[in-house]
Amino acid sequence: MGLALMVCVGVIGWKGAQLVSDNSLFAPDDFVEYWAAGSLNANGLNPYDGALLLPLERRAGRDTDEPVMMWNPPWTLSLAMPIGVLMPRVAQLLWLAVSLALVVLCADCLWSVYEGPSSRRWVAWLLALTFMPTLFVLHAGQIGPFILLGITGFLVAKCGGDRSAARS
Repeated sequence: MGLALMVCVGVIGWKGAQLVSDNSLFAPDDFVEYWAAGSLNANGLNPYDGALLLPLERRAGRDTDEPVMMWNPPWTLSLAMPIGVLMPRVAQLLWLAVSLALVVLCADCLWSVYEGPSSRRWVAWLLALTFMPTLFVLHAGQIGPFILLGITGFLVAKCGGDRSAARS
């Protein structure tokens, strides 16, 4: 058992290192605008300055002649700054992992709030992860899963409380 675990950890480490070094899988897309803006803001620079964004976005692997601007409001920088201090590829993969986890978590919470059978929670996960807009948001590295978390939190607070009060 211990040997099998060590082999699995070794393979995951080896493949993880390949994933970090190979930009061809999950090539950076919209994510770079968040990473570059977060990096600039974390260093006390203007996150909306295209002349400063372009070199960072190129370094992150986006092949572009024009900067991709983060048109989100300034409070979005609270999400972008923590990833802006990491290496671009590591930050991108972390963003993808967190986004994927948020989609599954939100689907699970909403399944529970709307009283889906607990033995079929996997249906919520499957529906969430095969919904085409979800796949697009995850691939592009957009901010949608964080918005979904906010909406889910609202619905859990609103509907979860109402349903439990109605049952008592």
